[in-house]
Amino acid sequence: MARHGARRDREPSGIGTAPLDPGLTADADAGSR
Repeated sequence: MARHGARRDREPSGIGTAPLDPGLTADADAGSR
């Protein structure tokens, strides 16, 4: 769990920080689960 969160935080795309791309955000969220 923590690993996924850290990965998202390290993402340069800004996933998790700002929902610029709902598709990418949803994909990241699904991968996190």
